[in-house]
Amino acid sequence: MKYQFSILRYYHDIVSEEFLNVGIVTFFPETFNISFKYTNRFKRITRSFSDVDTDYLKKLLQNIYYRLTEKSIEIKNHNLFNDKFDFKIFFSEVLPIENLSLRFSDIFYGNSDDANKTVNYLFERYINKYNDKSSRYSRSDEDVWKVFKEPMLKRKLTDKLTSHKIVTNNYEHEFEHCWKNDIWHINEPISFDLKEGSTILEKANTWLGRATILNEKKDFKLYLLLGKPQNQSLNNYFVKAENILNEMPCKKEFIREDEAEEFAEELLLKMGEHS
Repeated sequence: MKYQFSILRYYHDIVSEEFLNVGIVTFFPETFNISFKYTNRFKRITRSFSDVDTDYLKKLLQNIYYRLTEKSIEIKNHNLFNDKFDFKIFFSEVLPIENLSLRFSDIFYGNSDDANKTVNYLFERYINKYNDKSSRYSRSDEDVWKVFKEPMLKRKLTDKLTSHKIVTNNYEHEFEHCWKNDIWHINEPISFDLKEGSTILEKANTWLGRATILNEKKDFKLYLLLGKPQNQSLNNYFVKAENILNEMPCKKEFIREDEAEEFAEELLLKMGEHS
């Protein structure tokens, strides 16, 4: 018996694109059966994102469950399941497009001898498997900024930094920690201390695209303050992320956390020369 399934993912930060799997929908065309299982264990989510509103997330998941159930009954009662049934359109009717924090993955396919066993297996593999793993928090960009901010505070540099918005014909982005002489010098913390390798690469690609568009204005240099994964098994993804960032067409420089003191001292000298 053939089946299709999609994973429901929670995106805490739509910029970094880091996500956690929270539910799974399985569809068996032969029996017109749709099943949705979602997690009721939020410890892993709060470990990863300390400021998540779990009550709100629970309500969202419950609402999706009710919508999926109602919609599947409606379709089944009206015999709307057929060869042209579009799972993606079905999802769009269940999950409002404006809700960016919850998104369904691509559609995956498989074969099953037992529908119930398959649903339970998929849920264990993609959702429950990770619930009791790793108590370590992911670090945000702000967490990485704190590492660089401390030596700057000692040198009384942070008060001299200001925000700066780069505006192009099709895009704009505001940076928080900048200073200017002939060009804008932009200190941008980027945390790659994430839970999964795929999100590390996705975040690097997001920044590559952003920098490529902003490079239309050639009056800035990016100082990328990089937070390395604490999980050593993800180091190869960090190397790949740096390689992706190297493709940025703008002026740039990479600074790692163990270089924070040296970078602050260099910044002190440059700002002193400018003043």
